[in-house]
Amino acid sequence: MFRQFLIMSHGNMSTGLESTISMLLGNNFNLDTVAAYLDGKRTDISSKIEEYLSKLGDDDELIIFTDIFGGSVNNESMKYINDRRVRLISGVNVPLILEILSNSSNKDLSIDTIIREAISEAKEAIVFCNDLDFNLSNDDF
Repeated sequence: MFRQFLIMSHGNMSTGLESTISMLLGNNFNLDTVAAYLDGKRTDISSKIEEYLSKLGDDDELIIFTDIFGGSVNNESMKYINDRRVRLISGVNVPLILEILSNSSNKDLSIDTIIREAISEAKEAIVFCNDLDFNLSNDDF
């Protein structure tokens, strides 16, 4: 089974995420990006997804990360969630991608389980640091 990972965003967010992920985990994953609507130009999201799907076998998987639920990139991607090879996750962030990629080779867990656990952990990684009670001075950093 082959897994293709695709980060899609409005603008260059996807390429920035890919850069960060590559720095932290290396380039050991089938990870690509689509930076949509650059310079005000329309991006055909459907044709991009269809291009990836055309390269997949029946047992392969395409895991798509999008930036905003309800945004045009996510809405166009929603058309493909009935394809059993597609998993679509919106609200992408670095901890989410790191967790999914790091566990994607675990053959004991389904990709759906990996995604659900990663979403839970990624939510926990969002912290309003001002609410933390640390008695630290600037010298401690």
